[in-house]
Amino acid sequence: MKTDIWMPVYVGDYLADTLHLSVAEHGAYFLLMLHYWRKGPLTGNMSRLLSITKIPTEKSAILVGILEEFFTYNKEENKWYHSRIESELGKADSRREASRVNGLKGGRPLGSTHNLDNLEKTQRITNSFSLGEPRNNPEHNRNHNLEKSSSPSPSPLPLTLERREKEILRKSQAEKDFETFYEAYPKHKGRKDALKAFTTLYSELPEIDELVVITKKFAKSDDCKKDNGQFIPYPATWLRKGMWDDEILEPAETEDERRRRIISAI
Repeated sequence: MKTDIWMPVYVGDYLADTLHLSVAEHGAYFLLMLHYWRKGPLTGNMSRLLSITKIPTEKSAILVGILEEFFTYNKEENKWYHSRIESELGKADSRREASRVNGLKGGRPLGSTHNLDNLEKTQRITNSFSLGEPRNNPEHNRNHNLEKSSSPSPSPLPLTLERREKEILRKSQAEKDFETFYEAYPKHKGRKDALKAFTTLYSELPEIDELVVITKKFAKSDDCKKDNGQFIPYPATWLRKGMWDDEILEPAETEDERRRRIISAI
């Protein structure tokens, strides 16, 4: 998903909504927001969310508390939504579209008072809620009440034109990141199936830079070198089984490598 290189954070409002949080809770919440800004709604996979927030499994209650207080769970989609970030992503899309249209027209009209600087100033003045939980905003409360309602399964958010456009952008970014991953993976087999698995799991995967590091480490492991790589799983299998979260053992040191290490240490 292509997003602005900056994410708006209204400091005073954020602190007002989060002063009760511990340092660990602040860190977890902010990492979740940053991940959401780049990849959209959070997966319902708790192990993946623990990985994103760097929270150890035995302290998973921290993550659960943050999700329940600041996000809204959609059971049918198995995703966590944050109404304020969704709103800000929509504004970012609108800014990009306005810039694109103005660019096609040769730039912003001279004398126009609706420039981006004025837009940002207006937003700072009129926004009364932050990227923390917006407690007094009716628009948010309507979404937040979905989980609190008697309905066992909240309805998915309306698939508006804006959301469809964002889904297209996310798919485009996922396909671009797939190319980077596929190039690093040690077996180039079943490309079409691998792409399908990658785009389906995109919101659960680590950031692409981190995924490439894991993939290259896997490619150098003993499991990949054994029997000339005969048993390396297809990339789609590796992805669907969540093997990027598996422990990857460093390759055993060969006799030649051991000798070179000893000689270089002398």
